[in-house]
Amino acid sequence: MGCRCDYPSTVSPTAFSEDLSRYTKDTPVFATVNHLIVDKAQRQHVKGVVGVDWYWMGHRVGKHLAEQHPKGSGVVDVAFLPGPESSGGTKPVILGFLEAIKNSDVNIVETLWADNDKELQRNLVQEVIEHYPTLDYVVGSAVAIEAAISELRAQRSTLISSFYRFT
Repeated sequence: MGCRCDYPSTVSPTAFSEDLSRYTKDTPVFATVNHLIVDKAQRQHVKGVVGVDWYWMGHRVGKHLAEQHPKGSGVVDVAFLPGPESSGGTKPVILGFLEAIKNSDVNIVETLWADNDKELQRNLVQEVIEHYPTLDYVVGSAVAIEAAISELRAQRSTLISSFYRFT
């Protein structure tokens, strides 16, 4: 008994748009979390989709901050670490976040980009700590926040991710 789990994976929605069947043969494909864009010939291989709406994920995080810090309540500074600049979900997350905070006292002091690698994200966290010692929030992807936990343990900054919230 056993399970063979050889499969392609990607966070890019178009990585297998024209050649999915080359990698999966007759194995059914389920797109999870990230959307998968395939051409008409490849569509038959995608049997299901379980996803998230990245815009609303970013909006929800921004809405939470905006409710905590409405216009006139006192400006709070945020470092924004959304992940890779070219990733499929990053742009909608940013748009949702920015829309939600636009009439609040939430101030983004820095937006930094890096691949979803824990070490790369940790480097960004160290950079914002160094440049903004009175930072109120670090908002970012789950990987960014995971990397930030140990770095900010002694700080007073609050960590907010589109997936988790740590205080």
